[in-house]
Amino acid sequence: EIAHLRAILAKHENAMAPDQIVQLFDTAAEQHFKNLRGLPLGKKYLLCLNPDFILEIVREYMNNISLKPVESGQSLNPSLRKSAGILEQLTKAVPGLLEGLFLLAKVKYLSGDTAEAKSVLRRIIDQEATYSEAYILLAQVYTREGNTQLAYESLENGLSYNFDLKTHPIYHLIRARIFKKEQKYEEACKLLQSALNLPGVKKRHQPETLKTPRSKSEQMISSVPITMQDRVSVFLELAEIQILLNRVHEASILLQEASTEFQGTSEESRILLTNVDLALKRGDINQAIEILIQIKPDQTYYLQSREKLAEIYLKHRRDKKLFIKTYKELVDRNPTPQALVILGDAYMSIMEVQMMLSKAYLNSEQYELCEQSCTYMSKTFPNDISVQIMMANYLLRKNEIEKAIQQYKDIIQRNPNNFDPFVQMTKSLYRAGRLDEISDILEKTEQNNLRSHNDAAFNFAKGLLTYYLCKPNEAVFCFNKCRRDKQYGRQAIYTMVKIVLNPDNEIISNEDDWKRKLQGPRSEEAKVHQATAFNLLQGMSEASNDIQYRVLENRCLGHTGEKHTLDQATENLAQILNDHKDNVGALCAISECLMGLKNAQKARQYLKKTTKIAWNIDDADEIEQCWLMLAMTYVQATKYDEALDLCKKVLNVNKCSTRALEILGMMNEQTGAHKDAADNYEQAW
Repeated sequence: EIAHLRAILAKHENAMAPDQIVQLFDTAAEQHFKNLRGLPLGKKYLLCLNPDFILEIVREYMNNISLKPVESGQSLNPSLRKSAGILEQLTKAVPGLLEGLFLLAKVKYLSGDTAEAKSVLRRIIDQEATYSEAYILLAQVYTREGNTQLAYESLENGLSYNFDLKTHPIYHLIRARIFKKEQKYEEACKLLQSALNLPGVKKRHQPETLKTPRSKSEQMISSVPITMQDRVSVFLELAEIQILLNRVHEASILLQEASTEFQGTSEESRILLTNVDLALKRGDINQAIEILIQIKPDQTYYLQSREKLAEIYLKHRRDKKLFIKTYKELVDRNPTPQALVILGDAYMSIMEVQMMLSKAYLNSEQYELCEQSCTYMSKTFPNDISVQIMMANYLLRKNEIEKAIQQYKDIIQRNPNNFDPFVQMTKSLYRAGRLDEISDILEKTEQNNLRSHNDAAFNFAKGLLTYYLCKPNEAVFCFNKCRRDKQYGRQAIYTMVKIVLNPDNEIISNEDDWKRKLQGPRSEEAKVHQATAFNLLQGMSEASNDIQYRVLENRCLGHTGEKHTLDQATENLAQILNDHKDNVGALCAISECLMGLKNAQKARQYLKKTTKIAWNIDDADEIEQCWLMLAMTYVQATKYDEALDLCKKVLNVNKCSTRALEILGMMNEQTGAHKDAADNYEQAW
């Protein structure tokens, strides 16, 4: 306990930097758990465990943690990681320790693990239904997930056990965050302004809790603490709302008041970070940078300040060198694993931006700019596979097919057990008209590398190949082998659904196509296919909010061609397009439904929208299908020039498009160019 007491003293006297104090708490925790080693679980173990001492260390760790949960892809604060490890060990030994469980739930929430946070909070509520803090935190979790209805319910449940919550700042704060999520900024502003005037928010000398508890039991269950972080959150949340409402002057006054109120505390740097947002809102980039430079390495939010400074250099100054330099200085000053991870993320963010710019140049056929971007990335990230694949795709689009194939072979040879490149390679070489090369590479890999047999990426690539070769049953077999994979599972199921609904890859361009698709025994087949497709989708209910899931769900709904189901599917897809107007899958699906409803003119309007969307490898199948559907409608209207342009457009990005060649053959046949028609059909078959 000596290390613990030294840490408390150093903190009280402000005699050490925060990271040095944390190291003392680390030493205290390590020594404490070391003393427990070898003791069997029993009375002596529990006595030596000293839960109160452990909780005190965890609370100290929590003082160095931002109250804002980490975003996806962000590195985890080491104090969060240490707290989680300690609390999991503690709550396993003492499962009835409610405060330990509550802190564990809070750590999980701040770590971004909302599912585990909810699970722990339900354990608390099952043990003690009147534990108000659990409902408050549960409301925060639901707000984080965007489920405002359940967030409201949690607040009301907490209120039913402790009516004093209604006059507690944290209650107002969470309700305001719910309003903010719903973009009801005025309501949020009023709530937070009320919260500012509640006891304990503005004055430091006021008590830290809502009321003095009458017993230890009441202290645990009924009294919700007002921490300094909560008090600061009320100020900052209100300032952020005012910024959103363009009340920059009011936000400035409020932040000045907060700076005075919390001067010299660990939260001072957090207030400075919000001042940076205010400066950016005013367009004063220089002031934002000056504020961030004021935050010193020994202050709590130094790491966040440097991340924000780097972001300003990149987004507002367009200066990649200063962006990287900021992170390098962070690592030089404190070469911890977390800092190194953040530096790695910084390099990755630059690469992602550069990769987007490269893809955009490639898709818009600005090959010179694409080459410059690819060359820059190759020099900066010489060993990155995605960069090498980008270069191969660039070579393919320039029609330097042999060089591209060699590039893919080199990638595979250098990374024999990484099968991810096979997926991009299969998509790209197929569209370059080199299915034979793909077959050869996949076959040799399967013979020489036993790992490929059960690898999700390899089976996904093999599924694509057999799908392109018009072997739907083999394709479904391959995709089924990777349907449980985290990376490829969802796309595998989506592709299986598409194959089940349209195994022959037919183009629907008028009502007759629907009739032919559903005539005679095919009508019963359609119902079986519909049921199979629905079952595949329902097996992945966790993706039910995904746009592609909703599009395919409505394709299934309209698959049998009955008027009422086509009407419903069309209405649902129109709603999707209200929010996502350029979603190619939805544009394709609604056009097919409208063809079945004898509304070819409206279908054509939707299809025309896809001609303005830049072709890209991710949406390639749907984009090409839309262009071909539109081409067919032009053929039926004897608008051969428009149809010819669309077919050329498809063949420019997909030399293996048999449907485009068939449509060319049909046009040549109808116009009497029989020799050209024969050539087209021969190429297609």
